[in-house]
Amino acid sequence: MTAQVKKLHTLELSDAELLCRLLEACEAQGDFIDAKRYRNEHIENRLTFERLAREGYILLERVEEQECYHVSLTAIVQLDQSEAARRILDVAERLWSAFQEHYRVALEEPVTLKHLSEVLEVDLPLLSLVHTYMRECSHTPFCFTPTDSVYRAVTVREEVRHYVSFAACVDEMRVWQADRIRASRAGMRGWAQLDVSSERQSLSPQHLVSVPDWVAKVPPHAQALMQEIYASVGDQLLALPTMGIRAVIDVVSLDVLGEDAGTFEEKLRRLADIQHITAKQHDALSAVIDAGNAAAHRGFMPTANQVSDMLSALGVLLQSIYVLGDSTQRLREATPPKPKRTKR
Repeated sequence: MTAQVKKLHTLELSDAELLCRLLEACEAQGDFIDAKRYRNEHIENRLTFERLAREGYILLERVEEQECYHVSLTAIVQLDQSEAARRILDVAERLWSAFQEHYRVALEEPVTLKHLSEVLEVDLPLLSLVHTYMRECSHTPFCFTPTDSVYRAVTVREEVRHYVSFAACVDEMRVWQADRIRASRAGMRGWAQLDVSSERQSLSPQHLVSVPDWVAKVPPHAQALMQEIYASVGDQLLALPTMGIRAVIDVVSLDVLGEDAGTFEEKLRRLADIQHITAKQHDALSAVIDAGNAAAHRGFMPTANQVSDMLSALGVLLQSIYVLGDSTQRLREATPPKPKRTKR
């Protein structure tokens, strides 16, 4: 762990003070806060907000078609001077211990937040808010069983026992985030040295990964994204293709449904309703989207194998919608008909 701590990125004092004020404003609103309104009220900090969002300290979420700000866990753990941050982290550690104990006794049997609030003697709204923050860890081991918005049931996974504390879980996020921040700043320095008037530079041939032939059959926008995804994979990048895969799912949903159906979950549900994806595909694509969100907003850096798995899930979606129909028809036309049976 000592080797990892050296890699962590630390907030500047001025950034920490700004994030403390944002966290207090979010808490006053019950979690999220209208991003446009908040920027307008603090226009002098607009560029700082944009930088902190790029670095993963401010999360930009869509809530009921509204852009909202949300302070990230990797920021909250550094806001020692904030009473709200200390309260969130204290409850988070207690809830993490409760998850560990529940799994030790009952394995993956669902448990409600209402029950946990009674066990921990924590108000249910506060516990629900803290659990919302905890879900930001894309690699955390619990998921929701949908019920209503308050009495949510949580299924705890075995991985909860892999971390001695919730702080250790967040530290892993901070390591990923630090890598992204360093890469981002190095990339920006590199771009500053480029001649922007010249034509866009191409990746060298040795870095390119072969794009499947069937990609030529998907819509132009999705096709262009797929080309860039495979180019970034060939250049041994991990976060960028993950975000690109999420974008392709969004583009395909719009193409198939003919409209913006709302959140990613709503889009997947609509695709399932019209039988474009199966229940298993829904679960797989939901996990892919979560990973894309985490890569974009929470410093998640997937492994090469995980990126490969996400590409496979995306490939199944694209081929089932745009490729297999024509291939199946050609196969039927090429297959000799069954000989007619002669009556005896």
